[in-house]
Amino acid sequence: MPHRTALLVACALVLAACTAAPNRIHEGRTARFQVRLQLDAETTSAQAAQIEIRNRSGDPVDAATVLLAPMMTDMGHTQTVLTAARAAPGRYAVAGTLFTMRGDWQVVVVVRADGAPESVQFPVVVR
Repeated sequence: MPHRTALLVACALVLAACTAAPNRIHEGRTARFQVRLQLDAETTSAQAAQIEIRNRSGDPVDAATVLLAPMMTDMGHTQTVLTAARAAPGRYAVAGTLFTMRGDWQVVVVVRADGAPESVQFPVVVR
């Protein structure tokens, strides 16, 4: 019986290790927009990010420009600003390496649609 329990525990650990981590979702607001940032991973490897932009009424916004600017303010690091491509009404996507090292980062999402740009910052802990 103890061997069966050990086997079940080992199987559970293997399954847990093989299961993908959930997507990281960050939500915020600017004066005119609701912004949702979804990161596939919060690691130093290449990854995909999806950004959803809605107006205050909840309608999708087709922004002229959506930018991602990762910054590690404690160390003075900034990454290349990435321009997101329109994937669907109010939805944008970008892929690349957002983070170069572990630690505390800020991802600034800049939205420009019908006027001045607005931005929102999301804290991200890279492991």
